Amino acid sequence: MPSLDRCVEDGQQFPDFSKPVCFGIFRWMKINKAWHEQHRMPKNPSFEQRVKWHLGHQQHCSCRPIPAKLAEEMKKKGIKS
Repeated sequence: MPSLDRCVEDGQQFPDFSKPVCFGIFRWMKINKAWHEQHRMPKNPSFEQRVKWHLGHQQHCSCRPIPAKLAEEMKKKGIKS
């Protein structure tokens, strides 16, 4: 499995998301950098905070899907993604 450092230049605090980026074997679309800068995930988020952030993220950015474990919990609780 390729590592992140093979996809992103060394020394960057954040990857250059103006191009598709690969994380492991996955390759995602362009990131909405402005949305990410304005909508940081809270530190130690609650389930509700994670859901709210990921639903907003899904609407405004296509860099990655909702994590599988979170999507599964959302489905169990009847929350549509």
